[in-house]
Amino acid sequence: FVKFPLELNMTPYTCDSIYQDQSTNRGVNPISNEYQLFSLVTHFGNMENGHYISYIRHPRAMWVKCDDAFITKTSVETVLKTQGYLLFYIKKHLC
Repeated sequence: FVKFPLELNMTPYTCDSIYQDQSTNRGVNPISNEYQLFSLVTHFGNMENGHYISYIRHPRAMWVKCDDAFITKTSVETVLKTQGYLLFYIKKHLC
């Protein structure tokens, strides 16, 4: 089981961190590389067969569980307890 965050700051892992340090000294807005989790897919089963369930963050700050034809509300705590197979992040602030 691997824990995953709701938010990621990728700036330390990009060359933008160099430019951000330089631009801060000149009064320029820093470059943002912050991301929010907006969807994830889980898988139950094995390599030969199984079942996929997806969780999607609704714009109104709630999470929904999509399990075939059944779509239900769920909590962020439930989402964070799942075993994420695929994680999808979206940039927090678009330039």
